[in-house]
Amino acid sequence: MISFPSLPLHRLTHLDLSHNLLNSIPASLSSLHSLQSLNLSHNMIVSVRNAPQVLGNITTLNLSKNRIDCLVGLERLLGLERVDVRSNELYEVGEVGRLSVLPHIKEVWCVNNIFDQAATGDWRTDLGIAFASEGRTVIVDDRPWTWQEKRNIDAALAAKGRQSHSRVPSSTTAARIPAPPPRQAQSKPPAPVAPHRAEPDVQNAEQGPSKTPKTHLSPSNTVSPASTTSAAVHKKRRPRRVITLDEDVQEEPRQEDRIGGSLRLPKTERKGDGERKVGTTNTSFTVPKKTQVRSGIGANTFQPPDSGR
Repeated sequence: MISFPSLPLHRLTHLDLSHNLLNSIPASLSSLHSLQSLNLSHNMIVSVRNAPQVLGNITTLNLSKNRIDCLVGLERLLGLERVDVRSNELYEVGEVGRLSVLPHIKEVWCVNNIFDQAATGDWRTDLGIAFASEGRTVIVDDRPWTWQEKRNIDAALAAKGRQSHSRVPSSTTAARIPAPPPRQAQSKPPAPVAPHRAEPDVQNAEQGPSKTPKTHLSPSNTVSPASTTSAAVHKKRRPRRVITLDEDVQEEPRQEDRIGGSLRLPKTERKGDGERKVGTTNTSFTVPKKTQVRSGIGANTFQPPDSGR
């Protein structure tokens, strides 16, 4: 078959026209609006310049084993994802590099062309540079990029002042990534605070044993047994009182340290050799308060005044 008739196949998505005598892309394919995959391999196609007008929505195109020497026209098939141009007559790898502008290109097959058989330089690296310059990540001939190829691609882009847009960064690209800033040294946690030991109130202790010494304790701290024992000792300790038993040098007790009262005693009168009771008299007395010495109270203490003298 040297041509393809126009048929009302509006829902056709896949078409195989391989192993024919087609010398160009049939114009009648323009009526197939739903066509997505087309196989034109093993034909006699020389040019693909009419591809944008005929294959508007194509995504997969097989042009292997034809006589194509130029790929002008394929760069305008914006929906193209996979293209096979193996075993054609492409003299330069740059013809395949035209496809780098396609926004959805994923896979390219291009071996067994003239530039491949001539083996002039590393054409895979040149092709990788063309796609990487446009930010495309493609697989060429079902072979992933080797480490050396990635390194050469990145070096060529760096020489041009451009950065690789490859999704899988190479070792050279990773080496140029600046290291993250060092983490700031974390501050050391504050040292634990020793529990506050309560001290007895000395002022209250001096005033007498009747008042309990006050202690100030933090709610979060605990009092050790040693501090509790010390507080108990201060609580039981009483102020010393010096008592002089010598009546000649004994100090007169203060007014506030005295207690006293009054007694009613019989009143006597002397007449001659004897005494007789003539009535009663009131006599007041005072004694020291809280004294440690027992006071002897005798008749002379309450001796009524001698009315006869």
